[in-house]
Amino acid sequence: LPDTEAFQWSRTEPPQALLDLVAHPDYQPMVVFPASYAGPDRQVLSAPPSGKPPLFIMLDGTWTEARKMFRKSPYLDALPIISVDLSRISA
Repeated sequence: LPDTEAFQWSRTEPPQALLDLVAHPDYQPMVVFPASYAGPDRQVLSAPPSGKPPLFIMLDGTWTEARKMFRKSPYLDALPIISVDLSRISA
């Protein structure tokens, strides 16, 4: 896909290019992840906000691995979650 980047996960040494994208003022970064894993203070979105182009962060792995990445990546803590409601998907 055009304008898509992939990064190797590291809890202790996140890729600088990923940190730069997350901090870029022209984008709205968000983690695509089930809302049920969000803490009580975590912002959960049902759709990307208007204004800035979305920067979707997808955690690729088994659910066990993805949950580990989600929990152990402090550089993702401040980002909202966008959660897909599978019950609303049309055929």
